[in-house]
Amino acid sequence: METYCLRLTEQLQKHCELDIIALPGEVNGESPSGGKLFFFGLRTAVRLALVRRKADVTHIADMASWPLGAIAVWSGKTRRVVLSAHGSDVRYALRNGWRCRLYRKYLGFCRRLLRDATFIANSKATADALDQLGFQQVCIIPLAAQSVEQAAPPNPKRYILFAGRILPQKGLSWFIEYVLPQLPHDISLRVAGTVWDKKEAACLEVDRVKHMGALDFEALQIAYRDALCVILPNLIADEGYVEGFGLAAPEASAAGAVVLAADSGGLKDAVIHGETGFLLPGEDEQAWADKIQAIAEWDTAKRDTFIEQSQQTCRIYFSWERVAQATLALYSKSGHRSQRLTAQTEN
Repeated sequence: METYCLRLTEQLQKHCELDIIALPGEVNGESPSGGKLFFFGLRTAVRLALVRRKADVTHIADMASWPLGAIAVWSGKTRRVVLSAHGSDVRYALRNGWRCRLYRKYLGFCRRLLRDATFIANSKATADALDQLGFQQVCIIPLAAQSVEQAAPPNPKRYILFAGRILPQKGLSWFIEYVLPQLPHDISLRVAGTVWDKKEAACLEVDRVKHMGALDFEALQIAYRDALCVILPNLIADEGYVEGFGLAAPEASAAGAVVLAADSGGLKDAVIHGETGFLLPGEDEQAWADKIQAIAEWDTAKRDTFIEQSQQTCRIYFSWERVAQATLALYSKSGHRSQRLTAQTEN
């Protein structure tokens, strides 16, 4: 979500006059505290209502902040409102539990009070979640990748890379338990990411698994490039968890990696099967093991050809300029009712 805001505004500033109101993140990379979020929302509401000049479009970066869009409309400071919807942003409202039901009611007020707003979903999976919540004016604009493109080494190292939050839904422990034992013993697994679930983190103690923690951008690009392949083996949990997009997939492809991802949720929009990676049946350990062994047997020419074509596709499709152009096109169309489309523009 933070990457989306940063990269999109960088590109939009090249094409239009943009006034950014943002809450800086923490130095350690953690999310701002609840108190900081509350006071940021309060200050922004006052500025939108009393200070800000009138804008053609007010773009709210996440669904939880929808009241700011309502204030902009009620104060007469905007002509139209656009809200971005992320997977976790809306899927939480469809899960079980009183907090989820309360959040669902909260989004229900958004649907009723911002009837003329347009909602940007980052994948078809996210758009489907919005549909389930009753939102109608939905446009799908898949995300992009920020990467320092480098030539992949002719002989990748014999490790598989998992990059992301360590949560049960991400499928890391499933992969370690069912897939890794089927692979040659000289192939190891490296994990780049922070622990969000202590029980899931127990799988990091297994032999052939190395936890590298959170890597900075440059180090992660190198880890992507040098890996035999990068995996996103997401599971569909009992509460209906679905990956909103899976930004690690195009980022890894752009960096020169061979990406394997579960054929589910937003990963279907994050991976172009056969071009920027491969979509595999979720929780089919044999299919995953077979594909990894096949990739391990690729000769240099085959690997180089695939990666070169993958990076070319990423440059064209998974670019933030494409996202910005699609978003600008949507701004001019906002306010028209009952639209459901995928916005795509060529560079």
